[in-house]
Amino acid sequence: MLSTIYGYARVSTEDQAVDADALIKQMLRLRDAGATQIYYDVERRTSDKRKGLLQLIKDVEKLTPGQVSKVIFTRLDRVAASPIVFYQLIDALRAKQIRVQALDDPFDLDSVGGELSVDVRLAAAKHEIKMLSLRVKKDIEVRRQQNKPHYFAPFGYKVTGEKYDKYTLNQEPVVCLLKTKQELTVADVARLIVETYFNIGTANATVKELHKIFGISGISNSKQNEDFLNVITKSEEITSDTVNKKRKSWTNKAGLRWSGAGLQTWLLNPILAGGTPYNVTYVEKGKKHVKPFEQWQIIWGTHDDEALITIPERNRIIQMTLYNRKSRWGNREVNKPNNIFSGLIRCAKCGASYSIQASKYRKKIGRNVSHFQCNYYKNEGLCDQRTMISDIKIEKQVIQFLVKEAERLAKLGEEKEFYKESDEVTVLRQQLNQLEVITGNNPIIEQAKDDIRNKITDVLATSNADQKKLIMAKERIIAAFSDPEFWNSIEDSTDKKKLLNDCVKRAVVDATNIIYVELKT
Repeated sequence: MLSTIYGYARVSTEDQAVDADALIKQMLRLRDAGATQIYYDVERRTSDKRKGLLQLIKDVEKLTPGQVSKVIFTRLDRVAASPIVFYQLIDALRAKQIRVQALDDPFDLDSVGGELSVDVRLAAAKHEIKMLSLRVKKDIEVRRQQNKPHYFAPFGYKVTGEKYDKYTLNQEPVVCLLKTKQELTVADVARLIVETYFNIGTANATVKELHKIFGISGISNSKQNEDFLNVITKSEEITSDTVNKKRKSWTNKAGLRWSGAGLQTWLLNPILAGGTPYNVTYVEKGKKHVKPFEQWQIIWGTHDDEALITIPERNRIIQMTLYNRKSRWGNREVNKPNNIFSGLIRCAKCGASYSIQASKYRKKIGRNVSHFQCNYYKNEGLCDQRTMISDIKIEKQVIQFLVKEAERLAKLGEEKEFYKESDEVTVLRQQLNQLEVITGNNPIIEQAKDDIRNKITDVLATSNADQKKLIMAKERIIAAFSDPEFWNSIEDSTDKKKLLNDCVKRAVVDATNIIYVELKT
C-alpha cells in the first residue's frame, strides 16, 4: 500500500487579486505531483497567521511514522512565512520521518551547509519584502509627480499603455439585455448607471432599479465560517466553488453586488470625470480609513479624452450627494426618533445592522413603538430577512438574557478565578521550546527566539488589560440586572441606552427572535 503525500499551497492576497485562479492552479500542480490531501492559505508573505499551515503541522504531529511519506509545495517561499513556523513544520516532519520537497525550488536540510543555505534564503526573503515595500512606495510617489494613474481602475475603466500609465474606457462586451436585444460594454453599463442615478436621485433606489433593469439580484452572507478547514481532501474536486463553500457558511453570487454606499463612492470617484485622486485615506489606531471626498487631493486632466462624465455632471452628483446626506439626517430626526436599541441589532442572515422602518404612538402604553428591519433588505432588497421586530419584543428578550446572565455571574462571583494563559501564548511557548532544543549558534534562530519572547510579553500585557475589562464588564451586568425590577424603574430613555451600550455589544435577530446577545468585555 502506497503511503500518502500531503501538499501545501499558498498565494498572497495580491496574487489572488491579479489572478483569481492562482490558488487553484497551484493546488492542481500539487495533485498532479501526487498530493492527495492539500492544505492551503491566502495570506501575505509577511503573515505567519496561516490556518492551513498550522493545521498541517497539527495533523502531522498526530501521524504515526509511515502514514505519510512526503510533504510537497511549489517553492520555499510558499511555506516559509517566518523562521518560527517554518522550523516548527520541519521539526514535526522529522519526528515522523516525513520527507519535504519543493517542486520548483530544491533545498536540502539534511546537511549543515544545506540548512545554512535555507537560513540565508529566509533572511534574504525577509529583506526582499522590505525592499519591495519601499519600491512600491517610491513608485506611487513617482506616478503622482508625473500625473500618472493608479494601477487599479474603477468600474467602467481599465489601465492601459506600455507602462500602465493611461485610463481608458473599457469597451469589452459584458452583458446583453434580452428585452431590447442590446449588447452593452462595461463602459455602456457604467454610463447607464450614471443616467439611472440622475433620473432617480438616490443611490439606494438606483441599486434597486438596476436590479430590475438587468433582471438579477443577489444575497450573500459575508460572515466567514470560523469552523472551516483550509484543506482539500482526496475525494474533493479542486475548484473555486469548493474553496468558497468551505470559507463561507452560505453565499449566492448572483447580482450586481453593489450596495447604495458602494455606488455612491463610485459616483464620486474623480476618475470618472478625467481626474486622478490621491491621499484619499488616513491611518488611525492602526486601521486605514477613507477621507471624506471633499478632502481628496485630485489631479485633473490626466485622461480628459476618456472621461465617462463631464465636470458639470460631477458637480451635479456632488450636489445631489450633499442634499441626500442632509435630507437623510433630517428624516431620521423627524420621522425616525432615536431608540435605545439603535445601533445594537444585527441580522442573523446577512450580518447587516437593523434600523427603524416605522414608528407609531401607542396610547395604551403612552409611547412610540418602533419596528426594526434589516438594512440590507430595506435598502437593497438583497437579504431574505424581511420580518420586522418591535422594540417591545427586543427589550423583553434582551433584558431576560441580561437578567439570567447576571444571576449566572453572581453565582460565580464567590468562586476564585484562576488566570489561564491564552491559546496564543501556549502556542508561542511551544514554538519557543522547539527552538530552544536546536543546538548551535544560529543568528536567525536566536533572533526568532527573541521575537517570540517579545511577542509573549506583548500578548500577556494585552491579556492582563483584557482581564481587567472583563471583570469590570461582569460587575456592571451584576449591578444593573441582578434585580429584575431595576430596569423598569429607569424612566429616562437616555439612561437606559447608556446602560445597554455599557453592557451589550450587539444582539442578533432571526425573524422576531433574539438568538444571540454578545456582551462587551
